[in-house]
Amino acid sequence: MLRESVESADSEQSQIKSIATAWRAGDVPAMERLALSDMKDAPEVYEMLLVSRNRRWVPKVEACMQTNRCFVVVGAAHLIGPDGLVSLLQQRGYAVTQQ
Repeated sequence: MLRESVESADSEQSQIKSIATAWRAGDVPAMERLALSDMKDAPEVYEMLLVSRNRRWVPKVEACMQTNRCFVVVGAAHLIGPDGLVSLLQQRGYAVTQQ
């Protein structure tokens, strides 16, 4: 996976720009298509890199929000889709908005 990433750096830079454009426009379906489609073709990678990490982070984010002002930085793929942090926090009753 690392070798493929290095070899496809130019196309990945273009993809990152497309994801950023979709984010600014609030186009979640485009973000999901751009950021998650390749990963969902490898379910074990999707589970390991996104789903399990997001589930572990939710209690930490939640605890931080209850005691402090928080600034959480994650990659775009961690924010979108049914397994994303936004969805997981919404399932716990939080209102999540894009600024």
